[in-house]
Amino acid sequence: MYDVYIFDCDGVVFNSNELKNDAFRYVLSEYPEDIVNEFILYHKANGGVSRYVKFELFITEFLGIKLNNKLLDHFLSEFSRQCISLYDNAVIIDGIQSCLEKLYFCDNFIASGGDEEELKIVFERRDLAKYFKGILGSPKTKIECIQQILDKSKSHNVIFIGDSVIDYDAATYLGIDFVFFAPFSDNLKGLEVIANGNNIPLVNKVGKLMDLII
Repeated sequence: MYDVYIFDCDGVVFNSNELKNDAFRYVLSEYPEDIVNEFILYHKANGGVSRYVKFELFITEFLGIKLNNKLLDHFLSEFSRQCISLYDNAVIIDGIQSCLEKLYFCDNFIASGGDEEELKIVFERRDLAKYFKGILGSPKTKIECIQQILDKSKSHNVIFIGDSVIDYDAATYLGIDFVFFAPFSDNLKGLEVIANGNNIPLVNKVGKLMDLII
């Protein structure tokens, strides 16, 4: 058993990665399709990076224009509305609630690239907040979220369950255990390369995840 269990949200608690992709497409629908498609590929390869960073990059790098805070705020506002709606309908990954029930009296946290205040609302509405000591997200980075958890818990007997390269990088940087939960990842090939090259567990079923972490 670990002292602290940290879960990513999208692709780990909710089967929501594809829904997030659709939300980005909706918000950016008035822009050229080839640019949006290129941006979506970037987004999929960089799961765990906050929407704040991604929309800034869309404006400055993909559109190639000066950062426009009014446009950025518009993107963020529209995306937030889409996300609140999609989470109401997003499927909770099969078996994950049973896993959380077994860990009910442990120190469980969410560390997500999603908006923190938005996630708190969502987890309350979906009756999941009761399983977690804290729900952390953007605009903090994934490293900042996890560091805040470590500072609060004062333990390094910690495991992070994520589905992206960014998740792995954050765990490695902070020196905590990590496992890839892969079935709903946007970047499975990238995960497999890292898992095989670094002896990192990669699982596709919640049952196997539970065998590893409990």
